Amino acid sequence: MHIVFTRFPYESQLGGMETMVINLAKALREKGHIISFVGSCPVLLKLFEEHDFKVTKLIVPKSPVTKWSLLVFIVLYPFILFQMGRIARMVHKGDAIYMLSLPEKLALTKMAYQRGAKVVWGEHESLQHQDGTWRSWLFRNPLLRRYKRLSQYATVVPVSQTLAKQYKALGGVHHLTVIENGIDMNYFSPTYANRYEKSSHTFIVGTVARLSPGKGGMEFLQMAQLLIPKIPPIHFMLAGDGPQREQMEAYIKQHHLASHVTLFGEVPYNHMRSVYNLFDISVFLSQEPETFGLAPLESMAMQKPTILTSVFGFLDEEAKTKLLVVEPYQIDKAVEWVEKLFQDASFRTHVVEEAYHFVSRRFSFSTMVDRYEKVLSDSFRKVA
Repeated sequence: MHIVFTRFPYESQLGGMETMVINLAKALREKGHIISFVGSCPVLLKLFEEHDFKVTKLIVPKSPVTKWSLLVFIVLYPFILFQMGRIARMVHKGDAIYMLSLPEKLALTKMAYQRGAKVVWGEHESLQHQDGTWRSWLFRNPLLRRYKRLSQYATVVPVSQTLAKQYKALGGVHHLTVIENGIDMNYFSPTYANRYEKSSHTFIVGTVARLSPGKGGMEFLQMAQLLIPKIPPIHFMLAGDGPQREQMEAYIKQHHLASHVTLFGEVPYNHMRSVYNLFDISVFLSQEPETFGLAPLESMAMQKPTILTSVFGFLDEEAKTKLLVVEPYQIDKAVEWVEKLFQDASFRTHVVEEAYHFVSRRFSFSTMVDRYEKVLSDSFRKVA
């Protein structure tokens, strides 16, 4: 089966979604499928090229999620249809398209369906803010009615139960099938030995996050400021990059944190295990809802004590009782957990074991791949 991945985003940065997509593509290729990527997303274009997939760069206006991009999308819709027609001609009956952004969901879905291809919509973006109010990018989008109508030609796949609940609350979206992301426990293994060099006298608290609002970078620095006087050998490392970097550098300088804080910059995904191995504790302080949250699970799989906020989509009520979960902006509680993990080795061991069993039981990578393969290869279904 030929499976085409597509994405034409409003903006593009390396994150959990991009990581999950390239890992899924590699796994499906290993199972004998022909994989290609078509889109304008610079991150995925680069990732698919690096892993020797067939790549086609196609220019389409930005995803219609703001007033200006919506206007451009409507004015240039005939051109968009022409470009989407080029993708439709790449697939035949029995093939599949995995769509990751609004332009192709709105303009390509019915064309692909009519050619006999299986259409799957991957849904990775939260529809709601932390307080439960709707984000405007889809809820107030004039194209929402069209989105709902076209969903009858697709299988809509949210990546977490949390996100699925939001789509059900939105109403009118057809064929919802949840497939939670999986963690390759053989790859993110505690037996992996390589790591960047560090002093044996340094206790490192680390995080992996985009340096952008809502991702917890500034809160991570505030936590560092509180902990440095309490734990002299402590050091803080933040792996990631983004628009808040200058603001964070200014904060580090203003509060004299430079000798205890390192902004590591963006790390290639194949180096992430070495980064996790540097950390004695991992802390993830996202403030806005995360539709899933791969990084905390990868950290737990590598048996790192992990503290995280309650905004991650994979968290259910059981998980919140087993893991070290704090509420958004509850920095004092995160500080308390770090102190206890630093001081109490038996507590640290207990936390690691609970988290590791949680990840290994719930988030099998092979199960995720099998479920996607089934959804992508299901027999052609006629719409009534």
